[in-house]
Amino acid sequence: RSASTPWMITFHGSDLRSDLSDPVCHAVMHDLVTRAGAVSAVSSSLCQSAVSAFPEAATKSTVIYNSVDVALMERAAVVASTGLDAPVVVFLGVLGRRKGADVLLDAWIDLVRSGRAPAPWTLVIAGDGPDKRGLESVAADAGVLDRVRFTGATARSELAGLVASGSIMVVPSRTEPFGLVA
Repeated sequence: RSASTPWMITFHGSDLRSDLSDPVCHAVMHDLVTRAGAVSAVSSSLCQSAVSAFPEAATKSTVIYNSVDVALMERAAVVASTGLDAPVVVFLGVLGRRKGADVLLDAWIDLVRSGRAPAPWTLVIAGDGPDKRGLESVAADAGVLDRVRFTGATARSELAGLVASGSIMVVPSRTEPFGLVA
């Protein structure tokens, strides 16, 4: 405000569903929306909800859909059409509590031990973050490290191939307000 820099508020979904129930949060959001130069939402329905919650947003709101790199999806279609045979479960995300990779790994350990995820099924955990070493230790201690591949951070140019290589994509997030991976 002191620098007279305009800002824009973007609503992604859960911010309108959960945060508005808290009176303090609602008041702060109301102040931000009122002072914002523009308001956007990732869908028409969400934009209508934002305007309903904050009528002052009506004259300065717009919809900006989440973007997808079409070239990446085209490359993924090419890779997928090659008929990959390896059964792979893919997780892609930050390796932190919110994204739920620990929940996935625990489930994977149970599936492998019970025989419901027989070899050659493999879990690929792509990403980096504060929980990576702990997840690797859990997999090693459980004796499933040969069935889990930790790839670390993945370059954007490799995402399409990674996703296309999977038989199943898992998004076990505890909370997921934006959901780009899905």
